[in-house]
Amino acid sequence: MNYLLVLPDYRAMGFSELKDADRVLHIYFEDRIDIKSEQNIYSQYDMYEEKSRDDISYVIGAEEGWGKIYDIDDLIENIQESDMFQDEKEDIIRELLKNNINFDISKYEIENILVNTKTY
Repeated sequence: MNYLLVLPDYRAMGFSELKDADRVLHIYFEDRIDIKSEQNIYSQYDMYEEKSRDDISYVIGAEEGWGKIYDIDDLIENIQESDMFQDEKEDIIRELLKNNINFDISKYEIENILVNTKTY
């Protein structure tokens, strides 16, 4: 895996291709738009217009947080250089080296490390 997608709900998923991570992030926001539209929260928008959907995605991102795509190699390097306990570092790195990365990053409290990690 080369890329780590972290969604606003702290779910993290690994991808080999940047376009795949970007596609999943786009699907996430499309799903959030559908949920919000069912609740008539954005009833003043025409949901069939791409511009409206883009505007709503922006509002949702501002309200709920943005998903981000991180460089896994840079993240691993930052974890190794951090002042975390060695066993915590090993646990996180083990998760990041799996073929099927899928975990909750809040479990590992690495938000401060992600701040200094390369994003796309």
